[in-house]
This record gives sequence, structure tokens and C-alpha cells, in this order.
Amino acid sequence: MAKKKIQKNRVALSGMKKKLGSLKKYLPVFEKQRAALNRMLQEEELIFQKLTSARETLLNEIDPWISLFNDSEVDISEFIRLKSIDTDKENIFGTSVPKFNSVSFDEFSIDYQYYPLWVEDGIAAVKKVVETDAKLAVSKERTAAIRRGYEQANQKVNLFDKKLIPETEESIREIKSALDAQGVAAIVIAKSAKKLQERKTAA
Repeated sequence: MAKKKIQKNRVALSGMKKKLGSLKKYLPVFEKQRAALNRMLQEEELIFQKLTSARETLLNEIDPWISLFNDSEVDISEFIRLKSIDTDKENIFGTSVPKFNSVSFDEFSIDYQYYPLWVEDGIAAVKKVVETDAKLAVSKERTAAIRRGYEQANQKVNLFDKKLIPETEESIREIKSALDAQGVAAIVIAKSAKKLQERKTAA
């Protein structure tokens, strides 16, 4: 793609200087945003790892309950059902990110005349696993959203730092060089005109 031709006059020079000032003003903002999102990304990835580890632990703890449910005539769906996962959105340095609040269940009363006492503890264990799964799902979405925000901020930093600012500085140098050349030419022309006038006067 051909480089856009720039005007080489003082108005253009003034415009380029203002543009450069704006670019250098906003570059630190994007750099700060990129750094903050990078920290957030690392923190969220650590949270996801901890939740994954916690889920594995819970699955090991719930294994005896699963065996009991499988070996008995108790159908856990008669007592508990996932109702909803409550989430919000939060703004992190210009990036919309999901936030986990809670999970809720439809629960039904247990008649202990017909069902064993361990059913209540088994349900509590299952609820922990379901809640952890919900947190994992939201953490995965948060990680993806934060990564997108980081990548966008990184693109802006690279655009400003490696393209827009160097190109604007180069344009300023070109305009200054052209104006300097025009100034030298004007001086030469003025001196030549003066000498010509002096010769005419002398004659």
C-alpha cells in the first residue's frame, strides 16, 4: 500500500505535532491497560487451576455417595434439581467480564420414614460439586474475555508504538526538512534578487 502523501507546510507540521502529542498521551493508557489485564489473566488462570483441583477432590469425596445412590433405590433427582446460575457482568479496564454470584436449587422435603438419613449428606455433597462446576464454567468464560481484552490492548500498544508514532515522527522530519529547504531557497532567491537590484542601481 502506497504511503499517503503529506502536505509540507507549516499548517501540516502543526497538525502532525498535535497528532504526535495525542498518540504519546494515549500510548501509556493502553500500556497500563495491557499490564493490568495481563495480571488479571494470570490471576484468573490460577483461580481456574485451583477450582479444577478442588473439583477433583470433591469427586473423590463424593464417590462413596454415588455408590450409595447407585446401590439403593434412592433417586437423587427427587430431592434436588439445579434451578439457576446467578452471574453478573463487571467492567475490567474496558472489558466486559462475567462474574459468578451463586447457584440455586429446587429442593424437596425428605421423608425419613421412607429414605435413609444419609440422603441429606449425600445431597449436600452433590451440591458442592454442582456449584464448583458452575464456578469453573464462569471462570473459563472470564479467562477467555480477559484474554480477548488483553489481546486488543496489546494490538493498540503495538499499533501506536510500532506504526503510528514512528510514522508521525517521520512525517514531522520530512515536513521540517522540506520547510528548511524552502527557507534556504528563499534566502538564496532573496540574496540573488538583492544583488540584481544593486547591479541595476549601480548601472
